[in-house]
Amino acid sequence: MRILPFALLSVTALGLAACAPGQSGIRCGTGDGGRAAIGAVTGALAADILDKNALTGAAIGAGAGALADDAGVCY
Repeated sequence: MRILPFALLSVTALGLAACAPGQSGIRCGTGDGGRAAIGAVTGALAADILDKNALTGAAIGAGAGALADDAGVCY
């Protein structure tokens, strides 16, 4: 059995755990720093699972997490 699909699903769920459902769309439960930290951990785990550079994954994840509210993913 391949563990990759399960691991990617777990990492995705962890990343989405930073947001809580709100009354209109998705409400981000933390500030920019909190979302950046969650994104960094999620990106590093995803990169490690895919045998890529974990530091690069963390940097990309941190940027995506910090800008999630600015991009309209959550408010």
